Amino acid sequence: MARTPEYFQRLIDVLPEFERMPAGQWIDRETFQQVLGVSKPTTCRIIKALGWTGRRMGGAWVCEPDIVVKGIRHLRDTGEILYEEARRERVESNLQQLADVARARGVEIARGAKALEILSTVPGRLPDGLEFQHCRLVVDFANPLDLLEKLFAFVSACKNEPEGMLDYIEKQSK
Repeated sequence: MARTPEYFQRLIDVLPEFERMPAGQWIDRETFQQVLGVSKPTTCRIIKALGWTGRRMGGAWVCEPDIVVKGIRHLRDTGEILYEEARRERVESNLQQLADVARARGVEIARGAKALEILSTVPGRLPDGLEFQHCRLVVDFANPLDLLEKLFAFVSACKNEPEGMLDYIEKQSK
């Protein structure tokens, strides 16, 4: 769903922690990952986006806090974080409106086993007809009900495994 995920806000929230770190102290990838509460591949993407130019010490990548702080401040100051938060809210609002309209019209998207299948969708088990391209989701559908089934399966996968879905989308978009 989101081009830039929820961890953007967490970057701003943890900025003071990194600003308080004394000079000469190092941040390693694993610590950075734990502070943000994201997966290893996601941590690597964040590190790259922040311009992390760390060194390798032992088996770990390390970086000075000031480089991390500069990267986070750059994202904050360019307005990219605010733009992405507003975009995420618009997408969530539009999806909620779609669900509300379907409920108000009494449209039954699926029942029984099919409904359970849609609600338990996870990355890698999305319905046929969903294609991820660079910054784009293409949906092939036979009729309006087929479209709703595929969209709700996509939303369910995002809800059920958000980090896994981000990794899946990134792999499929290449």
